[in-house]
Amino acid sequence: MTAGPSTAPLPTPAAGAPSRGGGRWLWLGATILIAGLLVGLVLWLGSRPRAYSQASPQDVLLSINAMVKDGNAERIGDLFLADSVEQRATLIRLGSLMGTLQDLGKAAQQRFPKEVAVLREQLKRQAAGHGQSIIDELAKGGDNAQAAFTPPKSPTDRSKFQDQFKDASIQLLSDPFGWLQENQSRLGVTEVDDETAVLTFDKQPLLGGIAQMKMSGGRWWLVLPLQLPGVAQFAPQTRNEWSIIASLIRVVDKALQELTDDIDSGKAARLEDVPRLAGEKAFIPAAIVMVMYGKEMDARARRERTVAQFRKRWNKFMDDRADPDDLRKALTETVNKAAIEELDALVRARAADRNTVELPKIAEMQDTDLINLIEGWLTKRGGPLRLAQPLTIDQINAASAAIDAKAKSGIRTRPTPIAGK
Repeated sequence: MTAGPSTAPLPTPAAGAPSRGGGRWLWLGATILIAGLLVGLVLWLGSRPRAYSQASPQDVLLSINAMVKDGNAERIGDLFLADSVEQRATLIRLGSLMGTLQDLGKAAQQRFPKEVAVLREQLKRQAAGHGQSIIDELAKGGDNAQAAFTPPKSPTDRSKFQDQFKDASIQLLSDPFGWLQENQSRLGVTEVDDETAVLTFDKQPLLGGIAQMKMSGGRWWLVLPLQLPGVAQFAPQTRNEWSIIASLIRVVDKALQELTDDIDSGKAARLEDVPRLAGEKAFIPAAIVMVMYGKEMDARARRERTVAQFRKRWNKFMDDRADPDDLRKALTETVNKAAIEELDALVRARAADRNTVELPKIAEMQDTDLINLIEGWLTKRGGPLRLAQPLTIDQINAASAAIDAKAKSGIRTRPTPIAGK
């Protein structure tokens, strides 16, 4: 007799053990959770801004090229050394302008691909040594740069000169970083010492030697040539002056943004129209800003006399203190941050009130009065110090950082660390 099918009951799960169906759901839930964590990690890593090396002068050059290739030209301004929060804010504006130039170039390349391709081929030939551009002459600096800006006398040469400038302006607006990319092999760096380097073009100093780098905070930085003769007398010193320069950059930035929209919408019918439209959009507002800066230079002339008196008196005060060189330097830099802004405000108030506001007679001050005056300035600017007492570097640096923080709080710009301070 054949045995029939077993009728024994199926085993039941032990108390608290998941059923077969429940186990599948647990495995599915765990898999989804792990996958979600991995996707989140990838997205988080992808959202982090890429780090660009500043470990050496050569790395800075490579970082500039990498920023351009990555579409991050707006970060070029972050590679420049800043001596103040006002200067850093202006460099951030400059970076924004670099990003807008890159967007403009992309729009031009999409709208006029054949024309831009011809310009890029011309750049390649020049980089290979077949001809020179105005940009090449400017890069060499010195007599070459002067000749590049000097119109020839003969009508024929003058017409050729105008065509070269037109080509250079079209090149700049349609392929702003093309020259940099095509001439990367001709660019280099020569280290002068452990903290200074000079950029080179064809193994000669770039821009006649004014393009330099400095080591600060363990990193290498590009340096604006603000201390050069002929530049220093116009370079910004106060918050007002830096603000006007930032406004000028913002005016140009806005004009190029509008120009990008014009190219996208077809308002620029030809590539040759781009420089003309750029000039029309930027000329008048830029001229107004430059007039404002001219007035600032008049205010500076009045301020400089008072600042010179202060510096002379301060140096005598510091000579009497006989502090170590590093402490003297740090304290002088910190005091100067407050002094120049406070003296600027006093001179402006005196000019606005028809010279009835009295300026402090700093040259005649006793040490006690000088200390009280400077301590008041430092307190007002957010970094109080007691100058009559012995100071440490840490105390001075803390006061300097507090002055910077208060100044930064009044500047509207995208958030960024004050790198290279």
